[in-house]
Amino acid sequence: MSLQALNRYQSAGTLITNVGVEVGLPKIGDPFATTDPQYIRLITLMNTAGNELLDLYPWCRLQNRYAFVTVADPLALNTCQLDYPLPEDWNAMLDQTMWKKGGLYPGFPISIQSWQYLANVQAAITIQVIFMERMGLISVAPGTAIGLSVNMMYESRGWVRQPNNLTYLADNVQDTADIVVHDPLMISRYLKMKFLEAVGFDTQKATDDFNLVLENRMSKDRSAPILNTGRPGAIGPYRLIDGFNAPQTGFGGSGGAP
Repeated sequence: MSLQALNRYQSAGTLITNVGVEVGLPKIGDPFATTDPQYIRLITLMNTAGNELLDLYPWCRLQNRYAFVTVADPLALNTCQLDYPLPEDWNAMLDQTMWKKGGLYPGFPISIQSWQYLANVQAAITIQVIFMERMGLISVAPGTAIGLSVNMMYESRGWVRQPNNLTYLADNVQDTADIVVHDPLMISRYLKMKFLEAVGFDTQKATDDFNLVLENRMSKDRSAPILNTGRPGAIGPYRLIDGFNAPQTGFGGSGGAP
C-alpha cells in the first residue's frame, strides 16, 4: 500500500475540492483551472492557512537541519567572518538546538547590548557559539574562532512539495498536484473554518472541530520520555521529584526542623 493510499499527505487540489464540497460548492476536477470565485477564494485561504499553521506549533514534519563552518573574513586578517546566510526555507530556529560540533556547551543567543559589548571589547570565543539573528542572516559574535562547525535544527517554511521532487520547497500552493505537508485533516478543518468566516457564515462548529483536531495532532506530533516519580530503575537515574528539586522543609515528615 502506498503512502498516498494512506492519505498521510494530500495534494492541494484534493484538499481544496473536498473542503469546497463540504461547504456546498460543486465538485470540480481542478480548482486551479476554474474561474469560480469561491474556489479562487479557497486557494487564497489555503495559502494563508498553511502559513499560519507554521507558527501554531513546531511540527516535526517541518523540522530540518542546518550547518555551517565559521571562516576567515576576507576583508580582515585573522578575523572570523560574522554573518552567514540562512536556508531559503528558514522560518525559525528551534530553541537550544545550536551546538559547536564536539563541544560541551550549546549556542548562546545574546541581546543587541551584549553584542555591542563584544564588538568593542577584545574577546576570544572558542568553547561555544554566541550568536544573533539579524537581516535574514545568522551572525556569530565578534571574536569567534575560525573553523568552528556549527550545527542546529530549524523550522522550515516548506509546507508545500512537488510529487517525486524532494528538493522543491514552497510556502504556497500553485498547482493542483502540489503536495501539502501539513496533516490533511488539520489543514482541511482550518481551511473550512477560514472559508466560513470569510463569507460571513457561522463558524462556531467549524472552530470547535479545528481546535479538537489541532489539540490531538499536537499531542501526537512527537515522542516523549516517560516521567519516573519513583526510585532509579534499570533504565537510568532520572525521576521527576527528588531531593535536588524538592527541598526539605520539615513539614509532613521526620527530616529537618520546622
